[in-house]
Amino acid sequence: MTFGNAATKPARVRFIANGTQSEWHHLAPSSHCPDTHPVGLSTDLLLIPDGCSSVEVAHDDPSTQPSAVAINGRVRSLTGVPNSTTRFLSIPVVTRSGWGAQTPAGGNTWRRSFRRPQMITVHHSATALWSSPAATVRAIYRYHATTLGWGDVGYHLLIDPAGTIYAGRDTGNDQSPVFRQPPSGNGTAELVTAGHAYALNGGNIGICLLGDFSTSRPSRAAQTSLIRVLAALCAALGFDPTATVNYTEPDTGARYRVPIIAQHRDLNDTSCPGAALPQHSQPCAALSQHA
Repeated sequence: MTFGNAATKPARVRFIANGTQSEWHHLAPSSHCPDTHPVGLSTDLLLIPDGCSSVEVAHDDPSTQPSAVAINGRVRSLTGVPNSTTRFLSIPVVTRSGWGAQTPAGGNTWRRSFRRPQMITVHHSATALWSSPAATVRAIYRYHATTLGWGDVGYHLLIDPAGTIYAGRDTGNDQSPVFRQPPSGNGTAELVTAGHAYALNGGNIGICLLGDFSTSRPSRAAQTSLIRVLAALCAALGFDPTATVNYTEPDTGARYRVPIIAQHRDLNDTSCPGAALPQHSQPCAALSQHA
């Protein structure tokens, strides 16, 4: 759901499939957004059930101008686009040019800024997969960059069910995902600011698992890649994966006590990354064993 004016109350949506109405789903204003965009212009995503023929939406405040937006599989093909990868902390990552990122028609209006990395946050996309994982990344990019008007995708890295990792937010260097330059281990890493956890985006690395994990867990390959990239980031940045930190938002000075590896629901009012994903203590334990 999107809104013409910022909403403060949940919207409601239900689906009609085979002549039967579903229950109402309540969609709260989403905190998946850059700090420069007001909370309340969109909701978290909800997977449309198979066989759905129509969608009914409702909101108690019509002045917010609510509307339903469907993200479908009609995205550009990758014809003529090189499937290029780069090495990110010794891990292969599909570059933005490799999955087909394209500057929105209105231009990339999201000016890049760089901050000291302080924490990592795990998300799920809450979407189905399209014709290919790269098409799914392009669909999410189009939704963030064009539909919501951010100008770019809000995550730093995305991981598909096969365990392939994709570069997200533009750093200005296609060969260096996440950071202005690859971290050198001397504490001077510069993280490009993205938009995945409202009011806690500066210095926060956002990693998104492709899929909806409300009731089912990610594939073993996706979990393995997640642990691998978390381990590499913690080693490069000197993070203790089991620690909590006093996170300081660079632009406002606000301070929060948070896990150094958080799930989105640890930070904002959301169910992301899904109830079926293990609590953050479990991946941290696996990460400690991996290290």
